[in-house]
Amino acid sequence: MLDRFWVQPEELRGRAGGYSGVADQLEDILARLQTVLAGAGECWGDDEAGRQFARAYGGPAGRAQQAFHEFSESMRDVHRRLARMADNYERVDGSAADRFGSGAER
Repeated sequence: MLDRFWVQPEELRGRAGGYSGVADQLEDILARLQTVLAGAGECWGDDEAGRQFARAYGGPAGRAQQAFHEFSESMRDVHRRLARMADNYERVDGSAADRFGSGAER
């Protein structure tokens, strides 16, 4: 069993920023992918094989792009939550120190 633990809020905030960086990278990748796909258009043709490909491709391609977006949002959420956690640790620690300090003076 763990007897104690400690948190360094500033380091936690710094690490949290990495998740925002990952989110930015994912958004950049998605934007480049969408640009390339838009530039290619419906390059599979309009014959039967092309139509079959289009039917099979459309759903998974859209879901993959949505997954990139959702993962990016998840990374931003992790960033926000870790930063909030650091704030909460500081607040609780400060409050406990204030209470301990005021109790020691009595």
